Amino acid sequence: MMQTTTRTFIIFIITFMTIQCTEDHSVSEEDITVTQELSIGTDSLDVKDHEIFSFIVDIVTDQKNRMYVADAREFRVRVYDEEGSFERYIGKEGSGPGEFQDISTLFINQRKQLVVLDPEQNRVGVFSLEGKFLSMHNLPLTGVRKIKQMPDGRYILLGYHEKKLIHIVDSSFSSIETSLGPVSSILSTGNRLEEMWVRYQPGSILVLAQDVILFSPSIYTGSLYKYVLKNNQQWQVADTIKGYSRHDNPVTFSSYSQAERVDAPFRLPEGRFAAQFHARSSGLFWNGQDTFMHFTIQERSSDDGLDFIAKKFSREGEPLYYSVLDSIQPPNKIIHEVNGNSVYLFDREETPLLRVLRME
Repeated sequence: MMQTTTRTFIIFIITFMTIQCTEDHSVSEEDITVTQELSIGTDSLDVKDHEIFSFIVDIVTDQKNRMYVADAREFRVRVYDEEGSFERYIGKEGSGPGEFQDISTLFINQRKQLVVLDPEQNRVGVFSLEGKFLSMHNLPLTGVRKIKQMPDGRYILLGYHEKKLIHIVDSSFSSIETSLGPVSSILSTGNRLEEMWVRYQPGSILVLAQDVILFSPSIYTGSLYKYVLKNNQQWQVADTIKGYSRHDNPVTFSSYSQAERVDAPFRLPEGRFAAQFHARSSGLFWNGQDTFMHFTIQERSSDDGLDFIAKKFSREGEPLYYSVLDSIQPPNKIIHEVNGNSVYLFDREETPLLRVLRME
């Protein structure tokens, strides 16, 4: 069912000491009005499969504003047009060319091709946007969570490999050229549960230029980190951009029974444990050619409730404003894509829905 009204995690690890920041009072707060443009999904049983969602793991959009959607219960990609009408499936379950045993992330590359990551088979399938299978590539490392692309055509793979998380590979995914970011350099608590979480949800990156990459860890300490490729061909942190954080301590780990709120459960041989996130990054996204946005979920100091907070930056990293998005209530909303002023998210509050919201 569609209602038309007025609608992720790659990590880049720091090789220098992390600087924690508190609230940035130098940037003004602005009110952003969020209105719903589109809603797809229903809890009715007497409908076709493409009208029901279980858990959306990723959404990407193309230049025609078509939506490519990966749902956890399926081994194929759904395609909806700008109005939310279902168009087609891409791929199917299996182990052959163009087939999947799992899907964890989607990406549209510079050639306007859909890249689909299958972590179970440790490979990517490449398709035309119309659904034609083009090629398949085995990955040079396991545990990849996200894919981005550099202007020269090489790819960045986010995933835990030999205690590092960021890996630049060639344009055919055949070999690792450079690995960046030891996991140990971003851990803020020293708790081994934090490293377990980082392996699963490391963070997000934006490629600002061929030699400039911006990174935000998923456990958000208050800073964004700008990596620059220096003349010695080494990636280094050239700047830290102050984000917006209400908390010096972004996460609390405790036994499951003592947790005030369970955001992530852990089961170990010695018992059950839980993480309560006080500040967590929800991703970095372009929302224009020269501006990007960083979304976070942060606890309120007054009542420990949660807010979605958006902060807008220029391409150079200059903060423009921040806004508390009162109409998007976490934690049951997951932002997967931003296209201009439209935000594409998975809403699992009640009936699982794909929502398209507009920020103005």
